[in-house]
Amino acid sequence: MRSLMNQVKDFTSLRTLIFDAHHENDLGIDDAAAAGIALKNLKLLSKLDLGQYGFGKAQIQELAPIIGGLPNLTYLNLAGTEIEMEGAKALTSAIGQLKFLTVLSLNGDSIGSLGAKVLAPAFKELKYLADLNLDSCKIGSEGCVALFSALQGHKLLTNLNLRSNDIGIEGAKALALVLKES
Repeated sequence: MRSLMNQVKDFTSLRTLIFDAHHENDLGIDDAAAAGIALKNLKLLSKLDLGQYGFGKAQIQELAPIIGGLPNLTYLNLAGTEIEMEGAKALTSAIGQLKFLTVLSLNGDSIGSLGAKVLAPAFKELKYLADLNLDSCKIGSEGCVALFSALQGHKLLTNLNLRSNDIGIEGAKALALVLKES
């Protein structure tokens, strides 16, 4: 990973960067640091797909500030990175800075109800968000209420995946309110 990232950093005109390893890699914090160095140089990057690459919460914590510094990012896939609550905290400010983000995938990241509450303020800032995938994030009804109140008025949101989240009655009510206003 490090040697690859050392090569990628020189491609400053790169607009798409996709990794897909289906959890076959055991990536450490050094790999995340190398990815961070490369990403800092890719200011034109609009699509970043690190889903299923084997990053965990420690690596996402390392990368989050750098991801937030990618001003042209419209697509971010962190699916299956198992970021949990700690990663959600780190991502909050990063996601809030991505003003033009249209696609965000966190499916399978086990952020939980508390992680959803932490991320909710960042979602308020995502006015261009059209596709949000939170499949299997374990957000529960309290997390849904927090997220959906943040998403109220997001007229461009057209795809929302909440499969396997046990949103309950209160979450369903909050979702209905968002759908009514969007």
